[in-house]
Amino acid sequence: MQAPAVVRDAFKRLRESDIKAEAAKRETRVANGNCAWDCPLDDADEATWMMALGAQIRAVETWMNISVAHALGEPASADAWYCAATDHYAVPRRRPFRPKDHHPYERRGLLYHRIIPAEVSGYQVRITLDNARDPSRDGITRMGAALLQDFRFTHTRHGDGFLIDSVEATDMAATIGAQVERACGAACYCVVWPELALSPAARDHIATLLRHHDGRNRPAVVVAGSWHQRDGSVARNVGTVLDGYGRSVLTFAKALPFTHDSLGPEAIQGSHAIEVLVTRDSVIAFAICRDYCDNQVLSPFPDLDVDLILVPSLGNAATMDGHRVTAKRAALNHGTRTFVVQQDLPAGTDPRLGLVLPPQAGADQKALAQSDVWKVYEVTSLGPYYVGGRTETL
Repeated sequence: MQAPAVVRDAFKRLRESDIKAEAAKRETRVANGNCAWDCPLDDADEATWMMALGAQIRAVETWMNISVAHALGEPASADAWYCAATDHYAVPRRRPFRPKDHHPYERRGLLYHRIIPAEVSGYQVRITLDNARDPSRDGITRMGAALLQDFRFTHTRHGDGFLIDSVEATDMAATIGAQVERACGAACYCVVWPELALSPAARDHIATLLRHHDGRNRPAVVVAGSWHQRDGSVARNVGTVLDGYGRSVLTFAKALPFTHDSLGPEAIQGSHAIEVLVTRDSVIAFAICRDYCDNQVLSPFPDLDVDLILVPSLGNAATMDGHRVTAKRAALNHGTRTFVVQQDLPAGTDPRLGLVLPPQAGADQKALAQSDVWKVYEVTSLGPYYVGGRTETL
């Protein structure tokens, strides 16, 4: 909402039961084609104006949800959700939503849709639709963090920077095979491998394993790390998202190059796009390491109203500290969960393999050291709601 702070606060102080009751009075009129709304008197206070505006928006949205969304069903592409007049997408919510008192407008203005800008901080937002579903049937969403033992890489110089040529790890092929099997066995919703940890051959190995898996509980979303992909003289740090059958769903590229203490910066061309995936369960954004953790170049991701942000990363404790700061902003702005899987840089002195930021609710999530190549993290819901600064789950 673009409005003065006093107006925004007036909406935040409205009781949800009052908004619901006022909206109900207007719904019949809107359904009959009359979208005009009764403006308060000129001398009305901010709360009265915000009640009238909020209730009218709810009434119109309810009518749109019943008459338009249900009639048209799921669109073939996100173009059906795009509003050229405002340059935003109105994306139907994928999970039940229960607004609570004390939420700002961004958290409860709309019940059935989330508003996602087509451009944020100069990045084009691109939305991909996929029919994948969470394989879990017990109300628990499981996410797998896949790391590598004795991770190391070779590189070549490119100008003042570097590009990774190959990676090695202990029993890499067998480790990846076991990780895929355990992800399916645990009915994981998503699996994330770290940044620059999987070569194209390793990524293809994951795709083959998924394609030939004979079980039912395939993960819906598989982030097969990222890699320095060359295209002539141009290189990009590109992540790949697979579905549970090993098919490529989308790719996403890094915008901000990482600078290694001794190797210099990644010799990559930065991306100008953010990729968002809409599944039957969730709305998910994808970021690579510094695009999420660098808080001197303020990350645009917390401004996206999504359920989940998946982040493959490569770094150290300071890198993860940055991820935590951004994750806190995302949680406070929209209740978004963040799942970061970070491989430690080679030659680290810590016995851990990496750090993981689990997708827990709220703004105080802690990064956890992970010493095993595989671990599953569980959450009871991807749709948290906030009550007076306290996070609860549905």
